[in-house]
Formats: sequence, C-alpha cells, structure tokens
Amino acid sequence: MTHKKHSDWQSAEFCKKYLSAVNISTGDVHYGISSPGERRLRLMGKPENLRGKNVLEIGCGAAQNCIALSKAGAQCIGFDISRHMLKEAARLARRNRVRIRLLRGDAKDLCDILKANNVRPKDMFDMVLSVYSAGFICKNACDFTHFLGQIENCLVIKGTFILCLPHPKIEHLQGLCREFTETIFSINAVMECLLFNGFNVERVVEQYIECPAKMEKEGIENYPFLLKNHCASKTQKPNSIIYVARKS
Repeated sequence: MTHKKHSDWQSAEFCKKYLSAVNISTGDVHYGISSPGERRLRLMGKPENLRGKNVLEIGCGAAQNCIALSKAGAQCIGFDISRHMLKEAARLARRNRVRIRLLRGDAKDLCDILKANNVRPKDMFDMVLSVYSAGFICKNACDFTHFLGQIENCLVIKGTFILCLPHPKIEHLQGLCREFTETIFSINAVMECLLFNGFNVERVVEQYIECPAKMEKEGIENYPFLLKNHCASKTQKPNSIIYVARKS
C-alpha cells in the first residue's frame, strides 16, 4: 500500500528538500496549497469547540496542523510513515511549546499500531484529519475503502472526518510538486467509499490556488500552506477538494 514516491517521503534527503520548499504555518490548520485554511473555512466549527477534543492526523508530516490544533486546546496525535518528518515534528512542537504525541507506521495498519502504542482506537477520536495523505497511502479503491474503514473504527459516534485530496481536475504545479505521484480519486468514488464506510458527507469544498496579489490583499496569514516558488494557475481550475464527513 506504499507508493514509490511515498517511499521517497521516508528518505532524509527528500524530507529536507520538501521542508525547504514549503512554508507551512503552525498557527492555522492548512488544507490546499495557496488556499485558505481553517481560520477562514471554519470546517471544524467554532475554535473554542476544539478545546479538549481528541484529534488524530494521518500523514501529519512535520505536524504543523497538530501544533495549530494543540494551540487551540485539542489533544493531538500525529501519525506518519517518515521518521525524518516525525523528528522535525518533535522539534517544531518543542519550539512552539506544545505537547503532541507522534506515532510512526503505515496507515494500512493504523488500528494495530495505535493498540501497540497503548492507544485504544475503538471510539477514541473526536476528529480525524487527513490532508494530502490518502492519495499516497491508497493505490486504488480497495485500498481507499480499507483506509476509510480504519478511520471509521477510530472515531466516536458523530465524530468528524476531514479529508483533503487533490482535485480530479488538478493542474500540475511547477517545481517540487512535480515530484509527488499520488492516486487521484473521482468525486463519485470518494463519496461512494465514504457512504459505504458509514460516513455522512456534510460539506464539500473546492479550493483554488490564489494569485499572490489576492493573498497579499486578504492577508497572507489566511493562507497557511505556501510553496516558496510556484506559478498560479492561469485557468483557475480547482487544485484540491475537502470532504467534511461525520460517522453515523
């Protein structure tokens, strides 16, 4: 269930290259590249509602989202396959003076790994977050269905799952993004898999890469995931898509 490029994610050289090419905030939850984050979108509801919530992020990378959520009072676990990314995540957490738990493993074995680390996965989390990770973890619809089943097993009843994926109409960006190879799922396929695994989809948000002038005008702090060198799309096709689902 691990792609070749997902394997690259585990290398120290690639992780260093990736981290040097992006600017990701630890003050706001990010979704799509050069697109508004949680501060603007409010997909998680009111910020004060996050206090005391148990949150799991799958494919956390350097755990910027976990750090942002911890600052809002959530109890976070970051899960990633790359020990190098998790090392950077631990450094960032210390620098931001927050406590998050970091676990390493392949998401196809998520529940088993949680149990092995004394985390009772059944009905454990109020929210699970996956931002640009499912397409690397899952090669096909069968993998995706298994992945969603693992997540459903971790959530409390009425728990929230926020899934951010590349949009089916995504345009390749210049620079680092060309090096990422991930599975692109159609909107219908995602919806069917979510429903099959017991989720009710409450909201779907398409995101576009905004031009630098607009970001500057609206406040760069509202765009928590930036590439240091990229060209905005001239056709303004959607770049990412976010599904907000709830366990039934």
